[in-house]
Amino acid sequence: MHIDLDYVYDENHQQMDRNIDVLIQRVKDMQISTVYLQAFADPDGDGLVKEVWFPNRLLPMKADILVGLPGNYVPAQV
Repeated sequence: MHIDLDYVYDENHQQMDRNIDVLIQRVKDMQISTVYLQAFADPDGDGLVKEVWFPNRLLPMKADILVGLPGNYVPAQV
């Protein structure tokens, strides 16, 4: 399953938590065993990487959400 984090991210942290909860439940319901996260933000949908979802030295970071996902969500909910 390919997950575009542009559709998961929300500036409102409570809404983003709800989005993540719904997404994780969908993955569980569909019995998906492999998930590919799109680690760059592409709000224009043009395929050009302008920002990323993790700290790095090359591109601007839109938000640091990838670091929190494995530790905070996956083990607790999957």
